[in-house]
Amino acid sequence: PFFVNHVCHFNLSHCDTAVACALDSAPVGVDVQDFRSVKSNVIRKVCSPEELLLLQQADRPEQLFASFWSGKEAYGKYTGEGIGYAMNEKSFCADGVLPSVAFEGNCMVQTDMHENFALSVCSGFKMQMQEIKERDLQLFLHLL
Repeated sequence: PFFVNHVCHFNLSHCDTAVACALDSAPVGVDVQDFRSVKSNVIRKVCSPEELLLLQQADRPEQLFASFWSGKEAYGKYTGEGIGYAMNEKSFCADGVLPSVAFEGNCMVQTDMHENFALSVCSGFKMQMQEIKERDLQLFLHLL
């Protein structure tokens, strides 16, 4: 999605425990993903061989998978491909260390962990994630 005058680009995501909105001066993708168990056929479609190995070794694989998924979905939103690309050919947290920052071509994918979900943002610029209150968002939108 975008504003007609292109002053600000944005992207939205939600899950059972969170809502996220990314705002940027250029295209941006965001995704939030709850920690939950996932079927093995989905895991194989989404994860690279390195990520599959990390999941097998993880103490909390549902958290790690949520970080993989959110990074890959944020990237797909940023590029406009959605989730139709070969997700298992990209690794945005190949070392298993979270939070993470990864680079793919000319964009950056940043993933942060929260109590119940993973949050990822993809942008063509170096970025800083920050939580804002509803009042601050209303003031920002008023400026547009």
